[in-house]
Amino acid sequence: MQGKYMAKEPEPLYPVFTRNPSDGTVSCPFPVDLPADDRYIIQLGKTCGALGLLLILWCVTDISSRWIFGVLGVLLIPFSTVILFESRRKMMLRLDETGFRIVGTRHDKPLVQWNEVEKFRMVNIRGSRFIAYQFKEGTSHTRQPGGVTLDINQFANLPVDTVCALMEECRREFGTPEKLPGEPDSKTI
Repeated sequence: MQGKYMAKEPEPLYPVFTRNPSDGTVSCPFPVDLPADDRYIIQLGKTCGALGLLLILWCVTDISSRWIFGVLGVLLIPFSTVILFESRRKMMLRLDETGFRIVGTRHDKPLVQWNEVEKFRMVNIRGSRFIAYQFKEGTSHTRQPGGVTLDINQFANLPVDTVCALMEECRREFGTPEKLPGEPDSKTI
């Protein structure tokens, strides 16, 4: 029997991940699509629409002195429509053995390969946590001071810290160039 304050069993973080109980490794079939949490965008669209309607109704009571608020309300209605229409796109982060990309935006981002990234880390920008990464020297990408942030800062099924750790683990696993047969290990040189 579970009471109100008793500990619950931890829910699985994401249904495609499996944990090997003998060694603790986590595996999953690739590609993995991690959907973005778009609830805040939908809420923003609804709020802008409601505010626009309220401003228009308030303006109608005394149009001579409140006409500017009516104009603002008329502008907020199409703005909220665009936000709600764009929120139908399901933005997600796609991970596979070669790299990662963001899909579902108006213009899909190009693939970033694991071997082009130096490291992944968490950064705080105005109270929101983002995944940041830095490109390695000698890649075709320009190194940015402080790194590049991922466009998604909330995921539907995973905390952003877990996604960052998963991306770092994929970078370690798949980002190193494979040793050719007959080639000596770097430790023996």
